[in-house]
Amino acid sequence: MFEFLLTSWWIYVPIVAILVFLTFRNNQKIKRIKLERELQSLDPEERINKVQEFKRKQSKFDKTLSKYGVRGALDHIFPKK
Repeated sequence: MFEFLLTSWWIYVPIVAILVFLTFRNNQKIKRIKLERELQSLDPEERINKVQEFKRKQSKFDKTLSKYGVRGALDHIFPKK
Protein backbone atom coordinates (compact mmCIF):
# COMPACT_ATOMS: atom_id res chain seq x y z
CA MET A 1 0.00 0.00 0.00
CA PHE A 2 2.76 2.47 0.95
CA GLU A 3 4.74 1.59 -2.17
CA PHE A 4 1.74 2.48 -4.31
CA LEU A 5 1.28 5.83 -2.57
CA LEU A 6 4.96 6.72 -2.83
CA THR A 7 5.28 5.80 -6.50
CA SER A 8 2.08 7.46 -7.65
CA TRP A 9 3.12 11.11 -7.79
CA TRP A 10 -0.14 12.11 -9.49
CA ILE A 11 -2.02 11.81 -6.20
CA TYR A 12 0.05 14.63 -4.70
CA VAL A 13 -0.46 17.10 -7.55
CA PRO A 14 -3.98 18.21 -6.46
CA ILE A 15 -2.83 18.49 -2.85
CA VAL A 16 0.07 20.74 -3.82
CA ALA A 17 -2.20 22.80 -6.09
CA ILE A 18 -4.66 23.40 -3.25
CA LEU A 19 -1.84 24.40 -0.89
CA VAL A 20 -0.41 26.84 -3.45
CA PHE A 21 -3.85 28.37 -4.02
CA LEU A 22 -4.48 28.81 -0.29
CA THR A 23 -1.03 30.33 0.23
CA PHE A 24 -1.58 32.82 -2.60
CA ARG A 25 -5.01 33.80 -1.26
CA ASN A 26 -3.75 34.23 2.29
CA ASN A 27 -0.81 36.34 1.10
CA GLN A 28 -3.27 38.64 -0.69
CA LYS A 29 -5.27 39.00 2.52
CA ILE A 30 -2.12 39.87 4.47
CA LYS A 31 -1.16 42.52 1.89
CA ARG A 32 -4.65 44.03 2.06
CA ILE A 33 -4.53 44.19 5.87
CA LYS A 34 -1.12 45.90 5.77
CA LEU A 35 -2.43 48.44 3.25
CA GLU A 36 -5.51 49.17 5.38
CA ARG A 37 -3.35 49.77 8.45
CA GLU A 38 -1.06 52.03 6.46
CA LEU A 39 -4.03 53.98 5.09
CA GLN A 40 -5.46 54.55 8.57
CA SER A 41 -2.35 56.46 9.61
CA LEU A 42 -2.42 58.84 6.59
CA ASP A 43 -4.22 62.14 6.07
CA PRO A 44 -7.44 62.03 4.01
CA GLU A 45 -5.83 63.59 0.92
CA GLU A 46 -2.85 61.24 1.02
CA ARG A 47 -5.21 58.32 1.60
CA ILE A 48 -7.17 59.10 -1.58
CA ASN A 49 -3.96 59.32 -3.62
CA LYS A 50 -2.66 56.06 -2.16
CA VAL A 51 -5.93 54.19 -2.85
CA GLN A 52 -5.94 55.36 -6.46
CA GLU A 53 -2.34 54.22 -6.80
CA PHE A 54 -3.10 50.68 -5.56
CA LYS A 55 -6.46 50.29 -7.28
CA ARG A 56 -6.68 46.98 -9.11
CA LYS A 57 -6.79 47.28 -12.88
CA GLN A 58 -9.08 44.99 -14.83
CA SER A 59 -7.06 42.32 -16.61
CA LYS A 60 -7.74 40.74 -19.97
CA PHE A 61 -8.96 37.61 -18.19
CA ASP A 62 -11.50 39.63 -16.18
CA LYS A 63 -12.70 41.43 -19.31
CA THR A 64 -13.25 38.11 -21.09
CA LEU A 65 -15.15 36.67 -18.11
CA SER A 66 -17.42 39.69 -17.87
CA LYS A 67 -17.98 39.64 -21.65
CA TYR A 68 -19.33 36.08 -21.52
CA GLY A 69 -21.27 36.60 -18.28
CA VAL A 70 -19.22 34.25 -16.13
CA ARG A 71 -18.05 37.00 -13.77
CA GLY A 72 -21.19 36.72 -11.61
CA ALA A 73 -20.74 33.00 -11.09
CA LEU A 74 -17.11 33.40 -10.11
CA ASP A 75 -17.99 36.21 -7.68
CA HIS A 76 -19.98 33.68 -5.68
CA ILE A 77 -17.04 31.27 -5.60
CA PHE A 78 -14.33 33.91 -4.99
CA PRO A 79 -15.97 36.87 -3.25
CA LYS A 80 -14.07 40.18 -3.31
CA LYS A 81 -13.87 42.28 -0.20
